[in-house]
Amino acid sequence: MSNQKKSILLVCPKFGLGVNALGAHTYLFARELQNFKEVHVLTSTGEKWDALADIQVYQHNGSWSFWKLLKTCSKLRKIKFDQLFLQYVPHLYGRAGINLGVMILLLYLKVFTKIKIEIMYHELFYPIQFNPKALILHFIHQKMLFISILAGNQYFCSCHKVKSILERQFFFRKKRMSLLPISSTVDNPSLNNTEIENLRLDLGIKSDDLVIGSLGNFHPSKNYPLIFEVLAQLERQNKRSFKFIFVGVTKNEILQNINESLHYLLDKIILAQGKLDDYQVRLNMELMDIFIGYFSDGVSLRRSSIIAAMQSGLRVVTTKSKWTDTFFENILEFYLLPVDQDNFKIQSMRILTQLSKKNKAETESVRWFYQNHLDWKVTTAKYMENSAHFD
Repeated sequence: MSNQKKSILLVCPKFGLGVNALGAHTYLFARELQNFKEVHVLTSTGEKWDALADIQVYQHNGSWSFWKLLKTCSKLRKIKFDQLFLQYVPHLYGRAGINLGVMILLLYLKVFTKIKIEIMYHELFYPIQFNPKALILHFIHQKMLFISILAGNQYFCSCHKVKSILERQFFFRKKRMSLLPISSTVDNPSLNNTEIENLRLDLGIKSDDLVIGSLGNFHPSKNYPLIFEVLAQLERQNKRSFKFIFVGVTKNEILQNINESLHYLLDKIILAQGKLDDYQVRLNMELMDIFIGYFSDGVSLRRSSIIAAMQSGLRVVTTKSKWTDTFFENILEFYLLPVDQDNFKIQSMRILTQLSKKNKAETESVRWFYQNHLDWKVTTAKYMENSAHFD
């Protein structure tokens, strides 16, 4: 039997650390997957990344339309890939997430080649809303999804919600669907303790300050204005000294997205750090005692900011819904609150008032869950096991 590695083409328009969550996910997955397969990547022209040994990256020029992609694929024909692994988020591939061409190309490759098509679903479609634009988008996204299911040989789902929807809509392919949680999309370099303390001093954080933190950007589903209301109430109570580190947004972005009555918080407790490289992200997260994140559909395994918080061993205050993966219920350091905004404010206030600074036991407990369930070695091994079932 030949020991030659099978070849795989990872497809994602974004690629590299610090680009976005999907670009980082593809990069880190490729880096780990090369231990098992001959890895190739197809991404967009203009993407920048740190070179990975033994991984060949091809760049697609122009829109991701059927004919342009077919032309790119024809140039790669001599490589004879065994598998194609596509990152599925509609908005990655076209304006408003509309691109039937990519899905039709997958179907073409399934019919006319021997390539095994694997699809990793992160988001599925624009939600149903009763206005013409939303209904049209939802309808087109559903058509794209249907074609992708026809084209695929195997399907991976980033969280319980995505898997449940796919299994319900496409029950005839249910046996080929499996859960594949994302690992942290923040790289995990060794940190210098001196640099951590220097950052603490630079930010004016005192040794007894409770440091609350978050990582992300402003989006309706994350409701950061609500979190700022919680912080304002906590500040008004004046029961404890605290700071809030916000990684991913600038001071101006905060001013544009929160009520003017809360702008004073930027001079008192909020440390807006903007977009940082992975090393700086990890330094900032090392200063945090607790991570807070509101999600309108509840926390799930596809929320990369929460996974990054676990990687750093942080306690987490977040929301729970019927779609929340049960995995999180087993972590004692996770505080899962209702998505109802009033309840979230009341309960998060109580928790943040009572919590002490982090200790080593709590940090190691959260890190244990990450390392044993969500580390890149673990999730890649799970991918290899599930993928082999349908080779």
